[in-house]
Amino acid sequence: MRPAENIEKVIKNTSIETSAKTDKAVLEDIVEAFGKSKRKESAITQPSIWRIIMKSKFTKLAIAALVVIAALIAISQYGGSIGGTSVVWADVVKNTEQAQAFTYRERETQKYGGETHESERQCYFSTEYGFRMDNYKNGHIAISTFTLPAEKALIGIVHPMKAYSRKNLPETEIAVHQQVGPKYIVKLFTSVEYKELGRKIINGVEAEGIEVRDPSIGRTNFPVTSFVGRLWVDVETSYPILLESEIVGDHNGPIEIKTVTDNFQWDIELDAGVFEPNIPADYTLMKE
Repeated sequence: MRPAENIEKVIKNTSIETSAKTDKAVLEDIVEAFGKSKRKESAITQPSIWRIIMKSKFTKLAIAALVVIAALIAISQYGGSIGGTSVVWADVVKNTEQAQAFTYRERETQKYGGETHESERQCYFSTEYGFRMDNYKNGHIAISTFTLPAEKALIGIVHPMKAYSRKNLPETEIAVHQQVGPKYIVKLFTSVEYKELGRKIINGVEAEGIEVRDPSIGRTNFPVTSFVGRLWVDVETSYPILLESEIVGDHNGPIEIKTVTDNFQWDIELDAGVFEPNIPADYTLMKE
């Protein structure tokens, strides 16, 4: 597989599943590989860099975990309400579907192979402009992905390597790339049984929550032995404000993934500039 195809595969998987993703270990793989290539000073080493990225066990786990992150936001149900003046979960589904633009933060901790890796990403979605996800390392953007329907393009920028990839999207793929995060994924979870958690105050907001314990929800590339998901919704607005998930499984050894999704801003105005890649002039295009 050519270098550009490798990076496009990573970026494509990340964007579609949600919000995408690269953790500390992946970035360290990239930086280490980049350092090796600089020392050898040969273009021949470029393909090995991308092989390291694609073969990284943490890359595979991170991408798999993204499926869960996006899906969990959708645990709100069509079926009835929790009772009395409680949240009507059908309204939550309706609100997320109708939101024209929103943002949210995701923080994740992975324990695997005796090591702990933490990652953070900021996601932006607009029905007009597309989807953007920024992956952070030490407080700085490390990898950014953009799905741009107007340009029919999928763009990924790897800042530690000063490299980027661009793939043209055919008409048949445009709609698929827009099916990200809470706006559309809520449709997939309309029949999951949940436990009522009642109400509590979250950052000064009265919220009501549900809890789901069903390993089948944790769609990953490894067997899931335990899954717990909690969704908290603002009782006044019927919008999600906090999502927590815990996955335990076996991936040639015990693995535990904990994710917190918060800082939601629903149905807001996002400027077109947010979705402009603004690739620096000294960044290299990974050609096919």
